[in-house]
Amino acid sequence: MSLRFSAAGPEFPEQLVDALLTGDVVFLCGAGVSAPHLPGFGALVTRCFAGLNVDMSASEQLSFKENRFEEALGSLSRRIVNPADMTRAVVAELQPPVNADLSHHRTILRLSRDLENRPAIVTMNFDTLIERALIETEDADQVRAFSFAGQDLPQPGSAGFGGIIHIHGRIADPDLGLAETPLIVTSADYGDAYMRSGWASRFLFDLCRTRLCKNAGIC
Repeated sequence: MSLRFSAAGPEFPEQLVDALLTGDVVFLCGAGVSAPHLPGFGALVTRCFAGLNVDMSASEQLSFKENRFEEALGSLSRRIVNPADMTRAVVAELQPPVNADLSHHRTILRLSRDLENRPAIVTMNFDTLIERALIETEDADQVRAFSFAGQDLPQPGSAGFGGIIHIHGRIADPDLGLAETPLIVTSADYGDAYMRSGWASRFLFDLCRTRLCKNAGIC
């Protein structure tokens, strides 16, 4: 048996709906959640080059055309005098807009709550729009307690697992008292997080192992 919320909408399996109601679903969110307020990865790369007044080289154009955006940014960071300028350009393009429509973020927060009213959201986004939606119902201390980024991540399967988990890092948000963490934006950053150090891949493996196995009844 499945569930459909509208005639034109997708069908949700009964098992998924039951897991949602018991707080066993983790929401994985990408750049589309914050669109159109903030750019996706491709637009972010274009704006970074423009903001630094640098033209793409032939190899960077090829990487961009093939959607290997992290390679283009990695090459850019090696070409400029101060690689930190590239990170600052990324951060500048991801500042929260004034009066942003946070309805999508509110919906995700509402659906992602577990039985103890904690959200369980893993996002690749650097922005803090989910936290800004959360501040509408929680105090600032609680929002900070729920926000994790980079290698400072809760352990999947642990009793306290949950929160807004920025697996690729988070920009600073002075209004919420959130500090900036290292951002995974270049091919070298991805290589370290998923292969060399492997902390991001271990987190995702543990997340799938604890959540998927649990809901399948085999763990």
